[in-house]
Amino acid sequence: MRKELDDTAERLDELEAKILSVDDHYYTIAGYCALNGIACPLHLAKEWGKKAVAVSSAKKIPTGSAHDERYGKVRTYHVDILKDVIK
Repeated sequence: MRKELDDTAERLDELEAKILSVDDHYYTIAGYCALNGIACPLHLAKEWGKKAVAVSSAKKIPTGSAHDERYGKVRTYHVDILKDVIK
């Protein structure tokens, strides 16, 4: 029973991250954090966003956009950029 609950929770986290994101390889900061169980307070999300924009530009990797019900339009970043920025 416990394993089933854990499996269901993991699938729910993946679905939530996909809903918050647009592309399979692009995530919003909130979506990436939800998928990976990382706390995402607003002040850190803003800091990570600035770093992700800079790294994306330096590596010439495009960013995307997605709708966020709390903040309106937010950027999405390739998962490799987010792995580098959010630790």
